[in-house]
Amino acid sequence: MDRFRKQLLEQIERWQAGIATLAPKPLGETDRLRRQAIQQLRDLAEPSPPVNALALDQMEHLRRSEERARSLGLLPEEILIQFSNTRANGGESEGQGITATPQPELLPLDLPERVIMFKSRETGAIRRHVFNRITRADVNEYFSSMTIATEQKNGNVEYHIDMRTNILKLYERAVKRVEGYSLIGGGDVMTLGNWRDRIPGVHRLRATEILMKVTQTESSADLGIDPEAEVVSLDAFWSAGDEGMTHYRGLTHRFSPPTFEHWRKLNSNATRTTAVGGSQSKRTLYPKMNTVYAALYDELILSVAGYSVGGQPVGGREQCAREMCPFHKIAAISILFEKPAGGEAEDLEEA
Repeated sequence: MDRFRKQLLEQIERWQAGIATLAPKPLGETDRLRRQAIQQLRDLAEPSPPVNALALDQMEHLRRSEERARSLGLLPEEILIQFSNTRANGGESEGQGITATPQPELLPLDLPERVIMFKSRETGAIRRHVFNRITRADVNEYFSSMTIATEQKNGNVEYHIDMRTNILKLYERAVKRVEGYSLIGGGDVMTLGNWRDRIPGVHRLRATEILMKVTQTESSADLGIDPEAEVVSLDAFWSAGDEGMTHYRGLTHRFSPPTFEHWRKLNSNATRTTAVGGSQSKRTLYPKMNTVYAALYDELILSVAGYSVGGQPVGGREQCAREMCPFHKIAAISILFEKPAGGEAEDLEEA
């Protein structure tokens, strides 16, 4: 989710920069609100001095809300992912690690079920959440349920950013069953007609976050420049075995280098907003880029390494486009369009 939050802030800033380009000399109050909005969003994402009073108030409100929720028992004990091993280094673990054992070399994209497993830090209880294979429709619904908006009322700016309801929506759509949850007095929670709603909310959130978790491989800066393609390397959780969650590293995606038209398509959609309301109250809805990223992936992908279908390595670009997990598509494309030449990981500035 850190990547999605980062992308959100960058998309909003690109939109603001686009408005400034169209109107190089905006009215002073409009420009002040624009700059204030960008700074407040930065502070909320990565608080750093000086943090303005509004951000502090909002963070304090969140802290008080969390304390209140814990006092009511709405936020249960802390939970850990339990790991078995990793494909690249054969034994690194996180949380409370356990001995690594050999694992399949390739990530199986066509698993009909994926098992997400974690355990309670306090009690050691193991919880398993079993999900159906994630489809493009699931991911589109996930993004449709996400709220990204700002609202101006009498010169004030309010932020409406809900990135949790959509996680619960994806859980509701994709979860198939759970293991490790019992009822008071005995019995399995699965016997309840509304069992999905009876799973603690923090567990639903955590299981779905692990289900979606895809990150850029840390060592990918050493890949250099491929003479024929752009290369993106990902790490991802997939499904748990008897000994815990499997963490695959170095999942490689090779793309045709994006053309000017691909960049234009991306930037055009990233800066397209929808304004709702009138002069007294105007709500601005910001774009969700999932369908654009998926389309760019299907257009640009050449091949992948580290994935399998039917026990065999994924082959040509048609199979890549058809079988690839939608969240891996989105992660790979977002990294592709952020990646500096030569795989340089550091921030760039004027020399």
